[in-house]
Amino acid sequence: MACLIAPVTEPTTVGTLAANLAASHADLVQAVEHHLADVSAASRERADYGSRFKRARVDLRGGLDHNFSEIINQLATVERLMDALTWFGASPEFRDHQVILCNPTTSSAGVWLPDGHVAKNDLVLAAASGPVVRCEVWDGAGRDRINNGKDKSVLAALGLVKQDDSAKGGYALLPRSPGVEERLLLVCSDSDRLKLRFDGIRYVDLGKHGITCIVEAQPTTPLGR
Repeated sequence: MACLIAPVTEPTTVGTLAANLAASHADLVQAVEHHLADVSAASRERADYGSRFKRARVDLRGGLDHNFSEIINQLATVERLMDALTWFGASPEFRDHQVILCNPTTSSAGVWLPDGHVAKNDLVLAAASGPVVRCEVWDGAGRDRINNGKDKSVLAALGLVKQDDSAKGGYALLPRSPGVEERLLLVCSDSDRLKLRFDGIRYVDLGKHGITCIVEAQPTTPLGR
């Protein structure tokens, strides 16, 4: 599937990325709103309204189109990223950090880190000194504590856990690799924050912007890949 917003693989400031994402977000919202008006007018009286609406394609710039439901999901992810960037930009702790990678939508671009591995996270920040900051965005739709294992897949993307059919819940904590210096953050809604739990991981609330929480995941046992 083509990504809606191209990945950022060259160093840039938090403010520049935030402005670029805001512009891309506005373009996508405009396309969706035009689409909603067209579909509603054409399909209101049809018995298959829901089926057609679910599978509808949204016309985008450049003669492209994209699945409506997927655009909505990715817009929500971008909104979490925008909130996180606003928070990073206002945080004294991260004032000197630059963005070295961002995958705003479905892309999986990577960046080499000082410890010799490639990170393919939603957002990676770094400063001249100190640990790299790797972030994963999670935007669930449900209000209850059932999340279909999405929290574990996010932890796996951060290198905290791995799939293990013999382990409780199908995931096991990874041991720490020596020399790895990084901070691992989750960007999620306040409702998803309540669903975060995994034996061996401590969750530390760093801050919040709107309903978006920035949470650090700290292994209480050694971490690795």
